[in-house]
Amino acid sequence: LKGEIRSFNGDSMLVFFQGSKTTAINIAVNAALQIKYIISNKDGINPILEKYSAIDFGIGIDYGKILCTKIGLPRNLNNQDLIWIGRAVNKSTKISCERKYPNHVGISELVCNNLIDNLKFGTSQFLQKINIWTIGFLNYNNKLESIYSTNFHWPLT
Repeated sequence: LKGEIRSFNGDSMLVFFQGSKTTAINIAVNAALQIKYIISNKDGINPILEKYSAIDFGIGIDYGKILCTKIGLPRNLNNQDLIWIGRAVNKSTKISCERKYPNHVGISELVCNNLIDNLKFGTSQFLQKINIWTIGFLNYNNKLESIYSTNFHWPLT
C-alpha cells in the first residue's frame, strides 16, 4: 500500500505516506479505500472472521507537518519510544474516531481538496459520475470543520 506503519497503539495504527502533498494524500486515500475493501468485503479477510462479530472501524486522514522525537528508554532500534506530534496526527485520529459503518473512511477538507478525480468520483449504476464523499462536520479545537466520509472501497490492484 506504499505507506510506512510506524506505530501500533492497542487496536489502532499510525501510517505515514511521504511525498509531495498531492502524491502523499492520494496514495493514503487509495490505501484507505483498499483497507476498507480488505476488512469489509466478502472477498477480503471477512470470510476468515465470519465466526466473530463484524468489525466496525474508522480510518481518518489529514495532511500536515509532523514532529517525531525519541523519548524514554530505547527498546527497539526501528521504533524506539517515538512520539508523533502535530495537527495532522491529532486531527486524523479524531476523524477516525467519528467513522463508523458504513462510512468507515473519513478525510479532512484539506485532503478532499487535493484528491485526484479517480479518488473523488465513482460511477453510479446509470454510469453517471458521482462524488463518493459525503460532507459532515467535526468539532475540532472548538471550531466546526468540514470532514468528508465515504462507504466506497477499491479492490486491491
